[in-house]
Parts: sequence; structure tokens; C-alpha cells
Amino acid sequence: MLTLSIAGWVLSIGGVESGIQTEVWGRVAFAAASLMPVAFLAFSRVFPATSRWPSTAFLWMAFTIGSLLAVLSTTTRLIAYDISVADTGIRRTSGLLFPIFTVYFLGCLITALSVFIGKWRSERGLPRAQLQYLGIGLLILSAGGITTNLVIPIVTGRSTLSWVGPYFTLPFVALVSHAIIRHRLMDLRIFVSRGLAYALAMAAGWRSRSRCQTSHPAT
Repeated sequence: MLTLSIAGWVLSIGGVESGIQTEVWGRVAFAAASLMPVAFLAFSRVFPATSRWPSTAFLWMAFTIGSLLAVLSTTTRLIAYDISVADTGIRRTSGLLFPIFTVYFLGCLITALSVFIGKWRSERGLPRAQLQYLGIGLLILSAGGITTNLVIPIVTGRSTLSWVGPYFTLPFVALVSHAIIRHRLMDLRIFVSRGLAYALAMAAGWRSRSRCQTSHPAT
């Protein structure tokens, strides 16, 4: 969910910058951004081991708020509207619920980062190394994206630097890739082994079925 929301946000900003259907792409960008902080919060809770805080009830409450804001972003003018591209960059008008969106976004993000940092301080060995690289990547992405796509628009009333936000995903991807290769962030070997076993089993079953049909054709 975290990966998909980040990817949706990046692609949507690119869609706005293309100048085609800017209102649609802009609303999708806000919808994806509504799900990013709660996805980060849920991920922080379960990686590398599940913690007691935040509680399941708190996560469901945050997810409900985020989902509601995502729906409102795409169907109403309450979050943002009149999204267009000018010579100075992306322009948009804030809706009545934009302050609530901001509070929700920052609240979830700060909580997620605090959980992540707390785990990093308490862990040792491989989990600490995994958290370190992943945490730095998420911190860079969060700080950069919030500055260009949330703080500056709130202070100046303009979104002229919104196109810069997606570029902060590049160091995030680089650090996560390094952690996967160097510190076994994900156990790809087991995943590939199981996936290969399933593929071979399906191929063997299909071949056996084909032979059976050849040997005993239907009359």
C-alpha cells in the first residue's frame, strides 16, 4: 500500500505536469497523498517486528480518515480544485477541508517517524541496519515532499515547486535497493524459490493434462 500510494502520487504529479486533464490528475495526486501517511504508519508498526503502538484501532481510525479524504479529493472541491499548469508551475485552489488534510497528513507522518526512530534505537544487528537505510530514505522522501508539496503551498499559496517532490523518491529507491542487496531487507531468495516451485508445478500439471488429452481424445 505504501509503494502503490507513492507510485500513484509520483505518476499523478507527472500527469499534471503534462498539461493533459490536469484537474483529474491533480485530484488523483491528492487521493494518493491521503493514503501515503497511514500506509507509512502501518508499515512502521509491523517492520521489522510488530509493536504495540500504534494500536489496531488507531490504525483503522487513521485509515478511515485517509480513505474518506481520498474519496473527497476525487469527487468534491473540499480538498483542492482548479488544478492547472501555468508558466510559474502548478496552480490549485485549496478547499474547505484542506487544513484537516494537512493536520491528518502531518499527524500520521510524525507518529510513523517516531515509531520508526524508536525501533531503530532499540534494535541491534541486522534489523538496526535495515531500519537505518530504510528510515533515511523515508525521512528524505517525507521531508522533501512535505516541504515542496505541502509547506510551501500553505505559506505562499502557490504550488510552483510541486514538480520537485517526486524527485525525492530517487534517494529513497536507491537506499532501499542498497538495503535489499546488502542487508537482506526482503528475503528475495525464499520468494523466488517458492515462486519458481509454483510455476514449475503449474507447468508440470498443464503438461500432464495435455498428454492425457492426447492419449485419450474425446469421442
